[in-house]
Amino acid sequence: MYLKSLKIFNFRKFKETDNTIGFVEASHSKVEESPVASSTSLIIGKNNAGKTTVTKALEFIIDDSVKLQGSHFNYDYLNEIFNSYLKSDYNKTPELRFELEVFFDNEGNDIVTNIWKFINLSDIGSTSGKKIAMIEVLYKVSERIDFFKIVQDKINSFHAGVINRDDTFRWFVNFLSDVKFRKIIRGGGGEVTGFRLKDVIDIKLISATNNINDKKLLAKSFGKIIKFIYESEQSTYNTINGLVTKNNKNITNRISKTHKRNIDTVFDKVISESSLGFNLRADLTFDKLMSDLIVYEHKEGEYFIPEGQFGLGYANLIHMLSEIIDFS
Repeated sequence: MYLKSLKIFNFRKFKETDNTIGFVEASHSKVEESPVASSTSLIIGKNNAGKTTVTKALEFIIDDSVKLQGSHFNYDYLNEIFNSYLKSDYNKTPELRFELEVFFDNEGNDIVTNIWKFINLSDIGSTSGKKIAMIEVLYKVSERIDFFKIVQDKINSFHAGVINRDDTFRWFVNFLSDVKFRKIIRGGGGEVTGFRLKDVIDIKLISATNNINDKKLLAKSFGKIIKFIYESEQSTYNTINGLVTKNNKNITNRISKTHKRNIDTVFDKVISESSLGFNLRADLTFDKLMSDLIVYEHKEGEYFIPEGQFGLGYANLIHMLSEIIDFS
């Protein structure tokens, strides 16, 4: 059994149109003409076209250990839902949907051991002598009432002027990372429980970059570029380092006066050795400031997208530029 096509709804680069990816042989341009070989698929396309989104979508729906994050959603889609909340319309919750079309044959009894659990056999079609099955994967908010209560409280703060719209939207995206979503698998026979997609489909991603799993790749790369710029302007660089040093002292003084004293009291009661002690000290540096404390977002249309959604092509280009600058 192997994948014929994947349809993505509201995940990262894809919304609800132009969202079908067909896996075809190199000599064919249409999904209907020929499926790709069952062993390897090569995804090609322009920078920022959504190649990474395709691989991430497959990885996400197959690997149940990958947690749904707010940044997984398409931002246009989230903005539409967010605007409805601003108008006191609380009917919709964010959800993701994927449709997989797979080819299979009777060899190895695939249909008996796996497909029959969630596919109505009478609905299975046939193309060029091969059997076709459709699998739908959905992610829905588990507790709608609790979800709407928390969102409504935040929206009320916005209407009261406590927080501006951009910050409220950022909160909404981050909040979705803490929301519990229910994964639903459907086929021709309806919803199926206790079934794992990886029992039917296996995937191994081979990326063109060794840094695909580095979620802070852009932050590190931009940090090198920014540091180079600051070091070229010594007075500005010294000013930033002065602020870093000043904040280190202030933080160290604060935690020494409160936390250190409290922990000392606990140690005195538990450990009789009077010579045992410890020290708390802030350790902020310019490099840590740029890579760990600065949030890097890229603008796409009218939205600022987290660096994790930046296309690997662009990310690699920026990474290479930062390495050249750092080397020089």
